Amino acid sequence: MIEAIYNLAINTYKLLVPIISRFSPKIKIREKNWKALLELEKPKIANAVNKKKIWVHSASMGEFEQAKPIIEKIKTYFPDYFVICSFFSPSGYENQKNYRYLDVALYMPIDERKNVEYFLDAIQPNMALFVRYEIWLNYLKELKKREIPTYLINATAPRSFFPRKKSFTKSFYKKSYSLFDKIFPIEDDKLFFIDLDIAPEIVPMHDTRFDRVYLRIQQTSGFFLKKEMFNDYFILVAGSIWKPDAELIITAVEQLHNKVPIKIIYVPHEPNSSNLNFLRERIPNHKFLSELITQKDSLELKEIIAKNDIIVDSVGYLLDLYSLADVAYVGGGFGAGIHSVIEPAGYFLPIICGGGINNSIEAQQMNREGVLEVVNNPNQLVDLILNLFNNRELHSNKKKKVEAYFTKRLGSTEQVFDKIFSPAKT
Repeated sequence: MIEAIYNLAINTYKLLVPIISRFSPKIKIREKNWKALLELEKPKIANAVNKKKIWVHSASMGEFEQAKPIIEKIKTYFPDYFVICSFFSPSGYENQKNYRYLDVALYMPIDERKNVEYFLDAIQPNMALFVRYEIWLNYLKELKKREIPTYLINATAPRSFFPRKKSFTKSFYKKSYSLFDKIFPIEDDKLFFIDLDIAPEIVPMHDTRFDRVYLRIQQTSGFFLKKEMFNDYFILVAGSIWKPDAELIITAVEQLHNKVPIKIIYVPHEPNSSNLNFLRERIPNHKFLSELITQKDSLELKEIIAKNDIIVDSVGYLLDLYSLADVAYVGGGFGAGIHSVIEPAGYFLPIICGGGINNSIEAQQMNREGVLEVVNNPNQLVDLILNLFNNRELHSNKKKKVEAYFTKRLGSTEQVFDKIFSPAKT
């Protein structure tokens, strides 16, 4: 019954794809390209016939960040293993297809039985790692049938439209999750998986993104902007912001004028022309990061920084920029939900954001522990900045709390790796 309803839903979705594609460019790209891409990569996969193939599936970019520490660990211990990474979202595929530790990047086709058999016949995995929410029933059944060990890492309780405790929904989850060999749930969600009373071993863990951020910070040393270039300015890095975030910050900065020597680095979530023009018009004294890069060897760079706030007009710099900050503002809290707070936490920064934190387990944890503050208007942001600037002991204590929060969540990559690969290491 459960399978019949599931497959009916999958088949209905497939029938609607031509219509949905008209309104969703991402689905259109994926459906147009997945088969051609697989055919293109088949010879490379076939040439790896004598190598152990590890299939890692992530829905998109965020989930793939959780997979990266595991992939890098695999390649460190087993450099000859052949890593095949698949994505459901074109944004994930396009942004990660050149990741140095994967051997082949693909789209995952819709979970229709004939697609599943075609895909698995082509990639011939020896092991499958799924990330976070990924519980495609037909893939899991076929992997089990082929006796391919299958693991779910960074498992999170489903945020489904349907209540998790309803009998049908719970039966679906119970059946699906039972098909894994081991499940590694995020600590806060472990009870959901334990309560299912299923056969796979349940191994609670912290999010592997903490390990990922830690490793990236250790490897980051060559950024051209240095903290000492900003003299005694109090630096707020506003990361992944949207227009409501920017409006709040700009209004607050106007009130802070002559009270705090503050410097703002604005990092829009999407540095497109609309967002950059909005910031350029609202911030009278500014320089784009691209302009500073062209002048990075200039003797006047420090003077230029002193006279201007910075607007970041390209992607890929946010983690480096957090290294300059005294405090971080993370955007998204006035929209669909806050963006990642793990990156600024890796620098032990006090964190501020808008009120929409229900989508982030980490933001909720930090808020409860007093290391992340929620603001709903410019006055609240002004008060927080003044307190952190004028009370350096408060600022230092906040940083220590963030450090304690972050460091106690390191080590999950090793934990997962040992549980899956320890026999092969010896």
